[in-house]
Amino acid sequence: MKKILLILFTVIFTIISCEEVDEPTYTVPTLTTNVTTDIAFTSATSGGDITETGGADITAKGVCWSTSTNPTTEDNITNDGTEIGSFTSTITGLTEDTTYYVKAYATNSEGTAYGEELEFTTLLSDSISTVTTTSVTDIALTSATSGGNLTDDGGSTVTAKGICWNTSPNPTTADNTTDEGTAMGSFTSAMTDLTENTTYYVRAYATNGEGTAYGEELEFTTLVVTSISTVTTTAITDITATSVTSGGNVTDDGYSSVTAKGVCWSPLPEPTIADYTTNDGTGTGAFTSQITGLTAYTTYYVRAYAINGEGIAYGEELTFMAENIFPGEKISIESGSFQMGSDAGGANEQPMHNISISSFEISKYEVTNQQYADYMNLIGANVDGSVDGTIYLDIANSDCQISYNGSSFVVNAGKTNNPVIEVSWDGAKAYSEYYGGRLPTEAEWEFAALGGNDSNGYSYAGSDNIDEVAWYTGNSGGTTHSVGTKNANELGLYDMSGNVWEWTNDWYDENYYNTSSDTDPQGPETGTYRVFRGGSWFYNASYSRVAFRNGSFPTYMSGYLGFRPVFTP
Repeated sequence: MKKILLILFTVIFTIISCEEVDEPTYTVPTLTTNVTTDIAFTSATSGGDITETGGADITAKGVCWSTSTNPTTEDNITNDGTEIGSFTSTITGLTEDTTYYVKAYATNSEGTAYGEELEFTTLLSDSISTVTTTSVTDIALTSATSGGNLTDDGGSTVTAKGICWNTSPNPTTADNTTDEGTAMGSFTSAMTDLTENTTYYVRAYATNGEGTAYGEELEFTTLVVTSISTVTTTAITDITATSVTSGGNVTDDGYSSVTAKGVCWSPLPEPTIADYTTNDGTGTGAFTSQITGLTAYTTYYVRAYAINGEGIAYGEELTFMAENIFPGEKISIESGSFQMGSDAGGANEQPMHNISISSFEISKYEVTNQQYADYMNLIGANVDGSVDGTIYLDIANSDCQISYNGSSFVVNAGKTNNPVIEVSWDGAKAYSEYYGGRLPTEAEWEFAALGGNDSNGYSYAGSDNIDEVAWYTGNSGGTTHSVGTKNANELGLYDMSGNVWEWTNDWYDENYYNTSSDTDPQGPETGTYRVFRGGSWFYNASYSRVAFRNGSFPTYMSGYLGFRPVFTP
């Protein structure tokens, strides 16, 4: 039995041992040759990238090169390791001004593979330099400045560089020259002893052992003694409805004394000294000019001028509109349409009706005490807050947060940024117009308060939660608050609900919505009351609804009534 089992085991082992075993298949590597760079007189840089090993270990890689095509590892080579991937090879011992052929190679057990063949030529040391010419500047009567940039020495030591010039084209080093040393890089050269009012030609040059190289030729003309001045115009500042500040700078007298300088202006382009002028002295240098007597909201053109013995020079023309610059921020409201009023509100809010509104701008905040006090000082309002017999501000009322200190209107401590109150409709209108604006129509006010084209349809300006957006009797503590301290509405406008009521331009008519125009309605033609909107710190939440309407006599002034202007683009 044991003998039978031994025979069976031997047969099975023999069968297994005789099964054919697959041998692995290998190929030569796959690679590419890198572009040749850093080509010099006797060296260059190349390399390659092995993307496939062929299944067998890389035993050598590098580049091979020769002056004949199809170099192999029998020619000049580098040996740059055995790893797969990219490699860099430094080729040395070359001959200058010679064409070479280079290929990357990689060797494994199956043989050597080569990348594509590339060709390059080493530099020639015996060549002239490379130099460029710098622009001519500081041109005067008998002098000017130029220079150059030596970017390549041609493989031979530079022995001289500079500029050359003449009154004839193509100047050389046989003409007038400067000598600016031998170093590589940029240099500056001064040309002197020139003749006034004369055209010159100039080139940079650089000399090495192989010869002289020249940069591009430039042409310039020296100044003439008798020329007009050079003057620039200063930017317009401090614009008001009747005055601005400008000026100029006489930077060159034209070699003739400046006898007058200033600015000239006109409602027409290209003003001259035959129009309105200032006279701000003589000589060169900067000057400031005060332009007065302007007409409000008129466009003017202004230029600086300077006069010398040869004539009148003008600076660049600037334009401006004579207007008082609004001291606050504006928000642009794009044209659109909306449903004005509320069918759920009072009778004077009905019926809801579709209104189309043109684009306008509106103050981001309610006008503040400080802004209104500044205005009263600017216009020279009377100590009782009146102008030409009309009360703008009721400073006699104890609620007013602006007072008169004997010389000017000042804001009570801690109330600088609170909305102005105790202001009449006439005072609000006059302020708005002073800065080139106006009071909003009732429709413009409601469109802006709702959020314009970005409206989410909130009951209050920016939210259905009044505490998020408004100061009203429920949270105000019985007083006004600094503007912008609650959340803004969809357009970035603050306090459209609450803080203070806001005057509008419209006469009040509780039935106006029945006859209102559907495009930019302007309100009734006549009336007794003027509309104000938005609610205030003194009233409950329902009054701060965007759709709520109210009004009173134009002469009415109170501690809970202010305004914000709008502007037509």
